Amino acid sequence: MPQDDSLDTVLQAWLVTEDFSATMGVRELILDRLSSARVQSEGMQLLASLTIAMRGDSTLKGIDVHEFELKGRRCAGYEITDMEGKRQRIVVFSAQEKFYECSILTAHRATTGQLSHLFRAQQTFLSTLKF
Repeated sequence: MPQDDSLDTVLQAWLVTEDFSATMGVRELILDRLSSARVQSEGMQLLASLTIAMRGDSTLKGIDVHEFELKGRRCAGYEITDMEGKRQRIVVFSAQEKFYECSILTAHRATTGQLSHLFRAQQTFLSTLKF
């Protein structure tokens, strides 16, 4: 029986810093069959490009996407800064034939040290995920 394109139960989790200055969220990305097949064959760079396009913000063109490996899992990540200086780092990856996005968002203009701490926390979190 062919697989349909209906939505499955969506996995979503959020972590918030003690002082509410940043959040980290993980959500499942639901792709149609064609996009899913293309990401499977072309890789995480394409998935990152799709998530940029899904944001629907024309100012996001030309964002640098970096591919990397984390505990044997292929990932791609990019950063966005809004007009107020709030930064967001998005990492996309796949597990068990599903696709996920993990994002960190600062609530205010963060210092380089704070950003470095948050990004390390995101990498640590992602490296401990088990599917």
